[in-house]
Amino acid sequence: MSFDSDDLNGRSGDKKFLADGVQSTVYREPDASGSSNRDGWIAVKIVSFHAQNSVRPHNIVREHQFLAGLDHPNIIRPFDFYRNDDLQQYELRMPIIPLSLDVLLDSPHFIPSAPVVDIPLPEPPFISISSGKQDTFIILAKSIMFQLVSAIAYLHGLEPAIAHRDIKPGNVLIDDTGCIKLIDFGIAWDGELRHLGVNLHGNKHDSPYQHKAETADSMCCQVGSSVHRAPELLFSPDTYNAPATDLWSLGVTFAEFFTPLRLIIEVDWDDEDETSNRGDGDGTLEKCSSLIIPERPIPSQSTHWCRESLFDGSRGELGLIWSIFRIRGTPNPTTWPDLEKLPSAKAMAFRETQPIELASVLPNLPEPTDSRSFILDMLERLLVYDGSSRITARDLLSHPFLANTTVPLLFPADYMSATSHPDASYVRDGMSMRDILQPGIESAWEAMGL
Repeated sequence: MSFDSDDLNGRSGDKKFLADGVQSTVYREPDASGSSNRDGWIAVKIVSFHAQNSVRPHNIVREHQFLAGLDHPNIIRPFDFYRNDDLQQYELRMPIIPLSLDVLLDSPHFIPSAPVVDIPLPEPPFISISSGKQDTFIILAKSIMFQLVSAIAYLHGLEPAIAHRDIKPGNVLIDDTGCIKLIDFGIAWDGELRHLGVNLHGNKHDSPYQHKAETADSMCCQVGSSVHRAPELLFSPDTYNAPATDLWSLGVTFAEFFTPLRLIIEVDWDDEDETSNRGDGDGTLEKCSSLIIPERPIPSQSTHWCRESLFDGSRGELGLIWSIFRIRGTPNPTTWPDLEKLPSAKAMAFRETQPIELASVLPNLPEPTDSRSFILDMLERLLVYDGSSRITARDLLSHPFLANTTVPLLFPADYMSATSHPDASYVRDGMSMRDILQPGIESAWEAMGL
């Protein structure tokens, strides 16, 4: 379905900015189709013809083609796609979902124990607690992880497999029922020739612009987002195992459920290291606590909480590589047999370091239980240098953390997989996923002005 361009142009003044990316801008706008999920609004992702031609390998046409052929409850389903020649832009219309995983992770309420700090925390709490806080935290984390792994297992199980190539909390939305939706397939890869610049109908010859193709022998390694990029992408490979890069990114994303939160002061201190979370750069890591609060006085109305990542990408690619090595250990022929084959590997030398215990940098892990051990094992099997040795998404679904029945698996209403999992339910202690997340969902809607 497409809208008339005159109708689109006539409503352009009603658009409200939501977000922007490398080459796209997302707005909310009134819905003329009746497809909207709240108050008559939908989300519209816009990419200009010029931007579509300028950034490799981002491609909104290819994104639409992927999404149109996918059918999974944890993958966003767009309403329609439109090529607006009058405004020289592509427009992808989708449901509007205001809550994302990165927003949930940034909440100091989303940790396994009650925070003990000398400053007031945001009110109201971002999640509702019906019983023990640790139990609710683990159940919610497990349920979100299971849904995300299900989406990736579906993508990787297709023929040919589809790699998302940009797994991160910001690309995971959580709808009003607690169902997660994986978004942003603009750099997804299925191993097929990518003619970047094709038109709406896939005819690469009458596109307004043409692009150099990405091929299996000449893949783009500048994919992924900062700290979530797999280490092999940082050494300029011409080709790589794209689904395996998703698995590393998944491991980094899951680790962020358990990393500390830092209170960020939104003022210009002379000491730029005030918000640094990775020590002094000599290999010594800062001691972690659940909530990190600066020693300086906290000005009122000028702070916000931010979830730390497992790795530090603030110093560019070289800094990210060293940050990974400091935690996972400097690779060797045993832990990463193919490292020396990568183009940039021989040009770099790093001090030998041994891997550290992941638990030492994950202060928001649950207390010692089977769940804690299972979580650490899952992360260890994802954050492996050798991409071919990373646990697959399909195998993750049967990993003890996601498959054990000690911690129940809570599904959103009408989730199709609920009937096939031995311990899945829609309600626990009288609360559904929607009930637990309701404060955060409403807060996100209010922040959007809806």
